[in-house]
Amino acid sequence: SSPFAMTTTYPNETTPRAGEELSVFDKALLLSDGQRALAATIQTPLKYIFIAMATPLTLCNVIVFSQKDMRSASGTYVIGLNAGQLLYIFFNTVSIIWSSFVNPPYSQSSFCIYEIYIAHFGGVLVAKRASYAILCLASAERLYAVVRPLHVKNFVLSKHPVIGVLSVYALSAIWHVYYLAKYRMVMVNIASGHTVCRFLKTELYLQQKDVNDAFGLSAKIILTYISLLLQLVLNVLTIWALQRHNMAARQVQSTTNEDAKRQQERQLTFTLLCASAAYVLLSLPAAFLNLISTTVPEFTPTGKYRNVYAVYADFSYNMTMLGCGVDFFCYLALSSKYRNMVFRLIGRKTSKGLGKGSCVVSSGSCVVSSGSCLVSSGSCVVSTGSCVVSSGSCVVSSGSCVVSSGSCVIKIMTGSLRGRRLLGYFARTGSNRRCFLALVAALGFCICLIDVLLYSKTKHSRIPRVAQLQASRLAETKAAITAEELSELERIHQERRDHLRNVCRSRPSDFQVNPRTRYFSFSENHRLLYCSIQKVGCSFWLRVMKILTNQLPRGSLFRGSFIHKGLNGNSISLAEQPVSEQQRILGTFKKFLFVRDPYARIFSGYLDKVFLPNRRLLVLLQRDGGGQRNDSGSERDYSKCKTNMSFAAFIRTLTSGKPRTDPHFSPMFPHCSPCHYGFDYVGKMETFMLDAEFILSKAGVDMSVLSSDDRSFSDDNDLILLEDLAKDRFLHAVKRVPKCPQGDKYVCEVLHRIWTVLQCRGIISTTVPYPFLPNNCSLLEPRYVVRQLKDACKNSGNREVRMRQRKEAMVEAFYSLPKDLLKKTQDYVQKDCDLFGYECSVDVRFPEGGYVGQTSSFFKSYW
Repeated sequence: SSPFAMTTTYPNETTPRAGEELSVFDKALLLSDGQRALAATIQTPLKYIFIAMATPLTLCNVIVFSQKDMRSASGTYVIGLNAGQLLYIFFNTVSIIWSSFVNPPYSQSSFCIYEIYIAHFGGVLVAKRASYAILCLASAERLYAVVRPLHVKNFVLSKHPVIGVLSVYALSAIWHVYYLAKYRMVMVNIASGHTVCRFLKTELYLQQKDVNDAFGLSAKIILTYISLLLQLVLNVLTIWALQRHNMAARQVQSTTNEDAKRQQERQLTFTLLCASAAYVLLSLPAAFLNLISTTVPEFTPTGKYRNVYAVYADFSYNMTMLGCGVDFFCYLALSSKYRNMVFRLIGRKTSKGLGKGSCVVSSGSCVVSSGSCLVSSGSCVVSTGSCVVSSGSCVVSSGSCVVSSGSCVIKIMTGSLRGRRLLGYFARTGSNRRCFLALVAALGFCICLIDVLLYSKTKHSRIPRVAQLQASRLAETKAAITAEELSELERIHQERRDHLRNVCRSRPSDFQVNPRTRYFSFSENHRLLYCSIQKVGCSFWLRVMKILTNQLPRGSLFRGSFIHKGLNGNSISLAEQPVSEQQRILGTFKKFLFVRDPYARIFSGYLDKVFLPNRRLLVLLQRDGGGQRNDSGSERDYSKCKTNMSFAAFIRTLTSGKPRTDPHFSPMFPHCSPCHYGFDYVGKMETFMLDAEFILSKAGVDMSVLSSDDRSFSDDNDLILLEDLAKDRFLHAVKRVPKCPQGDKYVCEVLHRIWTVLQCRGIISTTVPYPFLPNNCSLLEPRYVVRQLKDACKNSGNREVRMRQRKEAMVEAFYSLPKDLLKKTQDYVQKDCDLFGYECSVDVRFPEGGYVGQTSSFFKSYW
C-alpha cells in the first residue's frame, strides 16, 4: 500500500471514466464518519509518532554500522536496507509537511509532481521494494556464513556487498522506469473554485499497456512477495544450521579466542535474524493489503468495503513505519557490540571527570582502586566510558570485558552516577537483557498512549465537527465530483461547438443539404431535442426519449421485455408536429446529437448489417450496382441464404457513388444538418456515457429514472447486444432453414458469425473457446444459446483488454483493403471527419507497414 497520491481521471476521449482511480483527496470524501473520527484521534497521531521515532533510529543504524569497528558484509547490507528505509521515511515526511501548507490538497502542480514522480516512484517503488531484496541478500549471506564459515570471505555476497546493494537499487529503478511515463498531469477546476491537479494515463502507456502492466506486476511479485518468502525460508535454514553448528561446537575443544569469535558470529547472525523477522512481520500487513486489493475489486478505496480498506490501509502504513525503527531495538537488545558502539558514540564527549573506580586502559594495563584486573590476551578497551569494579575481578580476553560479582557502568550521558548505574544495570549482558527490552517497549507504548490521549483531548471538538461535516459532505460528494466533471465537459463541448461552427462558416457549400426533421425526437418535459444517426447509439437514445415521455416504464432502459419497444412508430418524432410547433421546439429546446469515428461506424455497420445475414440490405446493395460478385468473381445469389460478402466488396459498393445508400452507412452530417440547426451538444461514442450523463444532468434528468439497476451502462449495453444477436439473428436463421439449400450448415455459420461479431465488439474475449458443436445447430434452443454466450462474456476478463480487441478487429478489416480502396474510403468519410474533428488520413490511421497482425485473426476463415 502507498500513502502517496494515486491518480484520478477527468472526462477525456482517451482516458477512463473519472472516479476509477482517485487521489488521496478524493478518497477522503468517500469515508464514513466513524472512519474520519478514528483517523483523527488514533491513526493520524500514531503516524506522526512512528515517523518521528523511525527517523532517528534508522539514521542511528546507518551511523553505527558505518563505524570502522562495525564494518562487515552484513553491516553493509544493513546500511543499504536502512538507507532505503530512510528514503521512504524522508519522502513521507516531506509529503506530510508540504501538504500541510497546500490548501486544498493537490492544488500546487509542483507538489503533485513531487508526489507522483519523486515520492511514490523513489520512496515506494524503488527504495521500499529494494529494501526487501537487500534483506533477502543479507539473509543469504548469513546462511552461507553459518554453513561454510571458513569460505565465507570468498562468497560473492560477502566479498562485494557494496556492489550487491547498488545493483539491487539500480535493478529496482530500471524495473520501475515505466512508471515515469505512465501519467501526465493536468489542472482542473472543482466546485469550490480551486484548481487541483489530476493525472491521466499517457498514450504511450496505453499503447503498451500489457508490457507496462507486466513490468509492474513482475516487480511487485519478485521484489515484494518472493523476496519476503525467500527471506523467511533463508532464515529458517539459518536457524537450523545454527543449531547444528552449536551441537558440533560442544563436541570439539577449542581455544578461548575461537570460542569468542564463534560466539560473536552466532550473536551477529541471531541479531540479524530477529531484526529481519520483526521487519518482515511488520511489513506483512502492507503486502497483504496490496494483494487483496488487487484480487478483490470491492476492497479498494472506492469499492463496497472502502471504509474497511481505509482503516486497514492506515494500520498497515503505521506498521510499516514502526518496522523501519524496530530493528534498532533488536540490535540494541541482542548485540553487545552494537550496544557498546552506540554508547561510545553518545558518550564520547562526556567521558571525563569519572569518579573513584574508573578503569583506565593504556598499553594493556588496567588500574583499579579496589579489586584486581587480569589481562590475558588483549586489552580492556573503554574509550568513552568507565568500568567501575567494586568487589570482583575484571578479566579481559580477546578484547571483551567480563565482570563477575560486580557492576560495569558505561557512561552514556551526563548526569548523576546513580542514573548511569541504573542504565548500566539494564544494558549489561546477562539475564537483565529482557528487562531492558521490556522497559523500552513499555516506555514507547506509554509515550504513544499519552500522545493519543493528549491529541484527543486538545482536539475533542473535532469528532462532532467531523460528524457535522460528514453529513454535508456525503450529500455534497456526488455533487462536488459531478460539478468537477461538468466543468471539464462544459469546456470540451464548447470546443466541439466552436469547431463545428468554424467549419460550417469556412465551407458552407460542402455541407449544404436539405434540412430534415425525420430523425429528430423530443421530450417536452425536459425540453430536449435529439437527432439520431444510425450506428451511433440511436437505439439507446430512442429508448431514453420514450422513458422521458412516459411511453416506457421508469427504470426500464435495460429491462429485457422493453429493450426493443419504442424503436418503431415513434410518436415523439418532430416531423409529425405542425410546422409552428417544430419552429418552437427547434428554437427553444436543447438540441444534441451523437457522432462517431467514421471508420469505426462503417465497420460497425458492416458487422451488424452485412457480415451477419441481413437479406434486406444485401438486396439493397445489389440494387445499387456493386456487390453482385464476390472477390473471386463468382456470382452471388442473394435468395439462397448467402453470407460471404467480404469487407472489400462492401467498401467497393459503398464508395461506388451510386445513390440511395442505406442510412446505416451513409455519411453522418446529412442526417441532422448540423450546419443548419446549430446543436448545443455534440456527444461522441468514444466518450458515450460521460457525454450522456452530462447532457441528461444539464436537462435535470435523474439517472435512476432510466435504469433502476445498480450496474454499469457499458455492461448492460453488452448484454442487450448479446441477447439481440442470440435471439433475433439466430432465431431468424433457424426459421430460414427450410428455404436454404445449406440447411443446418447455414444456422451453424450464422451462429459462428454471431460469436465473431461479439469478439469484434469486445464483448467476448478471443481467449474463450467456442462453445458450440459444428453441426445440429438448428436444434439448439435460443435460451441455451443466450446462456452460453453470457457465460462466455462473464469469463472474458478485463473490459479494457476486450476494448483493445475491438480496435484490433477494425484495424484488421481496413488493412485487408487495397491502397486505392482505402483512399476512396477516406474521400467517402472526409466531410464527417472535418466537421466533427476526427483524423481521416489513411496514411496516419493505417500507415503502410503499421499492421503486423495479431495473435488471433477475426476474419481469416471468412474472406
